[in-house]
Amino acid sequence: MKLKLKAILAALHRRILGLHAGHYLILLVVVTAALILLGDRKNIYSVEGISQTITVETSGADINEWFFDNGVLVAEDLFMQPLELQESNTFKFSTNSKLRITSSKNGNDFQLLITARNDKNVGVLVNESESQILTGYVEVLLTISRDFILPFEGKALLGEDVGAGVESLLLEGEVSILESKFISSGRYQGENNKLDMGDRVSIIDNDSEYISKGFVRVTRQNAFYFSVISEGDGVQVTRFGNEEMIITPSIWSRVTKDPVVAAMTSLLALMFLLLEFTTLIKTTLNNKD
Repeated sequence: MKLKLKAILAALHRRILGLHAGHYLILLVVVTAALILLGDRKNIYSVEGISQTITVETSGADINEWFFDNGVLVAEDLFMQPLELQESNTFKFSTNSKLRITSSKNGNDFQLLITARNDKNVGVLVNESESQILTGYVEVLLTISRDFILPFEGKALLGEDVGAGVESLLLEGEVSILESKFISSGRYQGENNKLDMGDRVSIIDNDSEYISKGFVRVTRQNAFYFSVISEGDGVQVTRFGNEEMIITPSIWSRVTKDPVVAAMTSLLALMFLLLEFTTLIKTTLNNKD
């Protein structure tokens, strides 16, 4: 067995020594291309679509302090008694809260329900004479009379997994991937992946180093438009309880869409062509001799 292994290694060594310089160059290009295709990159994932529900764990950015001067407020600190919000009695959600937004239709009215829970500070209720910090559970129910936008920064969970008692779903959506170019600035449009109705979607952040940014656009419908964008390690899609669906860039996408890789692929093909042409000429001249 040892003798056979030595013979194989010796033959391989002779084969490598017998390579033409052009072969070495091609081998170098192939190895480099493999590193480019398989190497890690900072990709940006964009998720957008139409949904009836979204959950946002907000960051400490001021953009998450949503202000309301209309709607109905219910809170634990107010003994769950409904309170009408108006210009003289307003409420502002605080940062670092877990917010859930759900849209629905009640008769001819379109409504938006925003719920939150925080043991420290869910938000601040302000009237003409005082301000009151609310803790525990708080919800605001809005009857939609106009279009408006709720911007946010944090971690977003889009849709809800289909199951018993679930009534609000992601209706449609798409995941787009913006990949970094190799050894150059800028990005290129990678793959687009369609989402199915009933999917639950979130951007993966293995090391908790990225913050998603996005917004919800509310209109007089029983669903709203959402857009979320963030760097990440992929997109997790839960479909009928299956959490093994991870969307990440494919090698084929890098081969066909990365300008640098496409240029290297063209160079490699040209080198192979020139090498074959050189070999053909050499063989022809040797046959004449």
